[in-house]
Amino acid sequence: MIFRSFKIAFLIATAVVLTHCADNKSSNNASATPPAGNNGSGNPSEVPSDNETPSDRSDCLTNLACQMQDKINAYRKSQGKSELSYDAFCANSSFKHAKDMFDNSYFYHINFANEGPYERYMKLASKSPQAIDENLARFSGNVEEIFQAWLASTSHRDTILDDNFTHHGVGVYVPTEPVDPNDASKGTRTLPEKAHWVHCFVKL
Repeated sequence: MIFRSFKIAFLIATAVVLTHCADNKSSNNASATPPAGNNGSGNPSEVPSDNETPSDRSDCLTNLACQMQDKINAYRKSQGKSELSYDAFCANSSFKHAKDMFDNSYFYHINFANEGPYERYMKLASKSPQAIDENLARFSGNVEEIFQAWLASTSHRDTILDDNFTHHGVGVYVPTEPVDPNDASKGTRTLPEKAHWVHCFVKL
């Protein structure tokens, strides 16, 4: 049985609205037997492109993801918890889900293919995690704002501090739009107010 619980953080303008969501449909597939292979700390075959600044570090996808992962680990350490190791499958499945939510105008742990965190993770990994969970947020490209919103929610904070997890990865999708729709030469600008965040936690 794979442990999952789902939490959603909504950031709307300057107001923060937090919602806890448990999805039973995803749990129905928890006993599915995954293929054998390397563990989840390896590198997936496909690393997604990102409109946010890519990181030059090997333990995070983008600058925003690096900042959030570092902040989460610093907070865990301040609370007497062990730091989480980086998991590339977590990060990449998180990024894909963040982009998919924006592209298809929804905000939920289950996508339109009826895939929850476990199913999305296993599309990249070949060894099943013992436990998986995720926090979601959107409508802000500010790391501190997202971090504080998660800490302000008991369920999100409990996930961040959960001793059960050993690895994590953050995916952030920050969309862009043309500076001038009639002149492509002017390039694009990012829209941090439409950013989508997914923070995946696993026990390997």
